[in-house]
Amino acid sequence: MTNPSVQPKRADPTRLALHYASQIPAAFAAARVPAVDDFSHTTLTWENGGLWSARSAVGRRVGLVFDTFSIIVDTGGAPVRIALKGLTLYEALAQTADACGLEALLQLSHDLPASPLGLGGAFRAPPPVLRGVWASWFAHAFTQLEPVAARPDATPIRVWPHHFDTASLIQIDPPGREDARSVGVGFSPGDSDYPDGYWYVNLWPAPDAAVELPALTLGNWHTEGWTGAVLTVREMGAAADARAEAFLRGTVATALRLINPRIDAD
Repeated sequence: MTNPSVQPKRADPTRLALHYASQIPAAFAAARVPAVDDFSHTTLTWENGGLWSARSAVGRRVGLVFDTFSIIVDTGGAPVRIALKGLTLYEALAQTADACGLEALLQLSHDLPASPLGLGGAFRAPPPVLRGVWASWFAHAFTQLEPVAARPDATPIRVWPHHFDTASLIQIDPPGREDARSVGVGFSPGDSDYPDGYWYVNLWPAPDAAVELPALTLGNWHTEGWTGAVLTVREMGAAADARAEAFLRGTVATALRLINPRIDAD
């Protein structure tokens, strides 16, 4: 089990660099992985110290490796490595496209956090120790989500390139309808509400405002904009694994009872 020793808030510039760099494997996935309606074909997975796209029809994939801060194009033979330091996002996309034998790769259209990288600034290689901190947090997130993703009604663990969060979705109703009930379980590296990073368990549709949310043993309820339980990195402290495991186990069961009292929370 991992036990990250540095809070992500101290690595915000590193988080931004990694978030922007993750758009490169996501762009490859959007271009070459068979599309699905929920855009999960653009998501990434954590493997061998990096965030990787799914494989294309010809077996190619693209990854962002944290240790070297580089893009790796896995062609099935000798991998192609593209160092990101000194490149703009657009230059990195162009070099990756060339390595993949494509005319171009287009950045996904979603908004990203404000950064000089979004205005044509060049990547700087974050300090190795901070890249290591973030690697430990992604490994931590995937480890803690394994029991959730093992449920027959849950999706695989995915890193979504828009918000850079790692999540699995428990699907109570068949997907496709806007009112299909679900419980999202994941780890966010931080946003404007919780810059430190946090675990979340959210409910869809949100319970009626008149419903009294039960007390939580760990974490607190968030009700502005979305409804869910939150446990911040600051609250986790040094016992990150134990507190995350306890929070997820108890809060997922609570969320499932709230959204469907008849469901088997186990």
